[in-house]
Amino acid sequence: MLQKVKPIRDKAYLDFIRNLPCIICGHVGSEAHHEATMGNGTMGGKPGDDRTLPLCYRHHAFGGTARYPGSRHGMGKLAGRSFWGLYDIDPEAWIIRLNSAFQKSMGRAVGQK
Repeated sequence: MLQKVKPIRDKAYLDFIRNLPCIICGHVGSEAHHEATMGNGTMGGKPGDDRTLPLCYRHHAFGGTARYPGSRHGMGKLAGRSFWGLYDIDPEAWIIRLNSAFQKSMGRAVGQK
């Protein structure tokens, strides 16, 4: 039987993410998007804060327009690969890069006090 893993919660990391530009368009004033993928231990729950990416409102939650073909949530939960493929972005590589940048900046890993 799989054991449920408690997701990491870290307000300082979320603040760090929200102060970064959108990884798609560079707009300043991001929201913290929690990226769910198979096998990240959430078992259907919200992913941990260590799995967040900075997305502006349009790319995070807004529907689709000609200029912005879709948002991560607007495309639905099963469209993750399709969404990231639109912009040629590897979310896993970004998550690793952002966690590392936070650790260098703050002197601690995400989720540690």
